[in-house]
Amino acid sequence: MQVGDATLLLNAGPEDIGAAFYNASNSVFLSALVGQSVWGSYFVGTTTSPEHLISTGLKTGEAVMLVTSRGGTNFMVDTGKVDAQGRLSVHSRDRQLRFVSSLDQLGPYLSGGRRNALLVRITNLPLNNLKSGIFVPAQATSDAR
Repeated sequence: MQVGDATLLLNAGPEDIGAAFYNASNSVFLSALVGQSVWGSYFVGTTTSPEHLISTGLKTGEAVMLVTSRGGTNFMVDTGKVDAQGRLSVHSRDRQLRFVSSLDQLGPYLSGGRRNALLVRITNLPLNNLKSGIFVPAQATSDAR
């Protein structure tokens, strides 16, 4: 993470603090993505929620945010890190997801039994250009394990 002239390495040592940092910063990333403050109106996925393992093709260590909508400015968000095989592990309240390419495709209603979801790469992007990190993986759906 770069702040002015300072560079912070979040996953450089034996302890992985990246997940703690990114999940604690979800409201900042989500507000930048949505274009308005959503402080306090989102939920963070927990490890007790269904887990999605998604092949991404991204580099090892990239942080990715999963976003689903509950309507209005109510969102469910989880953040994960891409592993050495290019896979992302994230949690959602929904067992079945369909990945979409824009915020306006999110909604509180299921589509064919699946919740529309965004995947957003949040590493190596400025906050004012976070929308450029939205991607749809090769497999556009995911069923929780």
